[in-house]
Amino acid sequence: MTDSINNSNGVSSSYGVSSSDGVSYSDGVSYSYGVKESKGVYRAIFAPKKEGKPTIFGVEVSGDRFDEVLSSIHKKQGGWKPRANNAFELYLKAGSEWSKVDASDIKKKQNIWEGMPQELIDYIRSLPEFNAELFEWHTGIKANNENATRKAEILKKIAELKAEADKLIS
Repeated sequence: MTDSINNSNGVSSSYGVSSSDGVSYSDGVSYSYGVKESKGVYRAIFAPKKEGKPTIFGVEVSGDRFDEVLSSIHKKQGGWKPRANNAFELYLKAGSEWSKVDASDIKKKQNIWEGMPQELIDYIRSLPEFNAELFEWHTGIKANNENATRKAEILKKIAELKAEADKLIS
């Protein structure tokens, strides 16, 4: 069941989704990409059961970093978007007129991430925050990149140590 969707693509079994793509089993999602099993999410990319601050693959990031990555994702995806069904494809085939689309031809897609451009996959894999396990969990796409996953673990540890140091300083 999906309800209250605005300016979003690839939304399945979710409520209250706005300006977000690739959202499933989530409620209250805005300005995000690749959200699953989350509530009250704002500014998240591939969030694992998230609630709170901007993150990329569960790694907390600054607002500027988040904006940079989301902008790059949108540029690299080109005309492709995650889709929950084939309705938009049928709409385009019907000359962009919904009245010419036979609703009985609309079929749910098994994987909303099917057809993701390789350039986009490569970009996501290159992110220092990348986590292959989370990427596969969200998309079903195997993108094992142990170096990137290790780098993300190190960055997360650095952020934790910095937070501890800041507490000691103040």
